Amino acid sequence: KWFFDKTVENEQKQAVSVILPKNTCENGKATVYWNKPNGNLPWKFYISGGTIMKKLVVTDKSACKACLQCEIACSTAFYKVFDPEKSCIRIVEKNGAVKTNVCIQCGKCARVCPEGAISQNAKGTYVINKKLCVGCGKCVEACPMGVMVKVPESPVASKCIACGICAKACPMGILEVQDK
Repeated sequence: KWFFDKTVENEQKQAVSVILPKNTCENGKATVYWNKPNGNLPWKFYISGGTIMKKLVVTDKSACKACLQCEIACSTAFYKVFDPEKSCIRIVEKNGAVKTNVCIQCGKCARVCPEGAISQNAKGTYVINKKLCVGCGKCVEACPMGVMVKVPESPVASKCIACGICAKACPMGILEVQDK
């Protein structure tokens, strides 16, 4: 359960203090940002910093062989087709080396979403509410890892939900879903 020690009732984006369950973060506090996207929707909140969250982790950054099995698994799970542009995990080349880009669950996507469609679930993973997403793409632009996906044939964006499909597909065993 989440216990709030203060609520926000005005129309401005504000930070409030929140009391979390024991051992979830330093001093049991984190920052909660409230955002009312428009007059017709309720207040939405997302939590930044200090919370334990489920996320995908690259356990050995130098072991990726760029076989793309993770991208195949991800794009197939989300869109039923292999297309690297539809994958929420990206294998890229940087300075002559292979790099595995995964969602770091930083919350930048949630902070820029004008509709309040992205929030943290109970496990701390940022998820998209497809009923609220209008497909504007601001989350895609804000993603520092380049792993938010918005394709023309889909009305909404998609992102890593730490489901582990890519980790199961990785023959090198370097992807793992962890509670961080």
